[in-house]
Amino acid sequence: MKQLIKFEFSKLIKKKLVLIAIGIFAILYATMLWSWIFGNEWAVTQEGEQLFGAEAEAYNTEITNRFAGPLTDEKVQEILAAFPRTDGMTTGDISNNTYYPVANLFAERDGTWNGKTVQEVFPEFDEPPVLGMSSRWESFLYSMMYLVLMSGILVVIIVSPVFSDEYTSGMDALILTSRYGKRRCVLAKVFSVFCFSITMEAVILLIGFMMFCAGRGLAGWDTDIQLSEMMVFSRIRQPLKCCEAALMTAFLAMMSTITVTGLTLLFSVLCPTSFVSIILAAVTYLAPMFMSPGSEAARRILILFPANSISISGVMTAGGIPAAGLMIPLTVMVGVIAAVAAAAGIWGSKSIFSRHQVC
Repeated sequence: MKQLIKFEFSKLIKKKLVLIAIGIFAILYATMLWSWIFGNEWAVTQEGEQLFGAEAEAYNTEITNRFAGPLTDEKVQEILAAFPRTDGMTTGDISNNTYYPVANLFAERDGTWNGKTVQEVFPEFDEPPVLGMSSRWESFLYSMMYLVLMSGILVVIIVSPVFSDEYTSGMDALILTSRYGKRRCVLAKVFSVFCFSITMEAVILLIGFMMFCAGRGLAGWDTDIQLSEMMVFSRIRQPLKCCEAALMTAFLAMMSTITVTGLTLLFSVLCPTSFVSIILAAVTYLAPMFMSPGSEAARRILILFPANSISISGVMTAGGIPAAGLMIPLTVMVGVIAAVAAAAGIWGSKSIFSRHQVC
């Protein structure tokens, strides 16, 4: 069995299309991470001067350290007063990791206080949200979501030929008529596919986190992700520290990978060629991103598809699924869907391929 698994594992990465896809992904991966972690720092001073790179990093760090800590009503007023508007200026004319998120939540366009308190803006927080180096975590996690999305396409390309190529080459006849073909060969294929996909996703996440730690350190891990410059996670109402958001990203990424792998296995065993399998699996994976839900219920269902479920903001703001008088969080449902997809992929592969009629 070990030899079969090794053989199937090696077959996954020896195909020319797979090698090309991995190479393209590796280039995009390195470029995006380097850009978002090391080249995405910028700021606009009160005098209108635009800062980039190390200069912007030093400026943002100085401002953030000055106001770091729990965000109280008094601190909101202090931050708004530290960057007063002159005639014709708006909140968007000044940007740094501290002022911009606070002004977006607590200021009018002219920079004056909008009258809202911290408790009104964050009603579900028992303690005041913590302000700090969250913007760098936000940039990193935002880039990782796109990389996880692209890795799903890579999974489709790698997994689609597993069974469909056997049909095309005629190897299905040899496999099914061999002593262990209907059982061990199928299980070896399934095991190697899931092992490869999960390992690949884990490596993608681990390298990304290591690059972030090397470039930015862990400063801001205990601050709230909602108070970040791009406001990517501002719709999340419950408390969410940056370290928790990172763990959530890893969880959703792994669940998405497992779901895509299970679904693609089904397409592979059902389709006569790998080309058809890749097209159908890719459409199934990407199509939900472009669908407009007509209701909240439809939105929750669309969020559960793997390309959408990698979004922390989407999963945590869409509510839950009512069942047996309970409201099941979508984070739990994403895990359930992954388990169902994996089981369907394993059962479907074994059942359909074993009963495949050899011509």
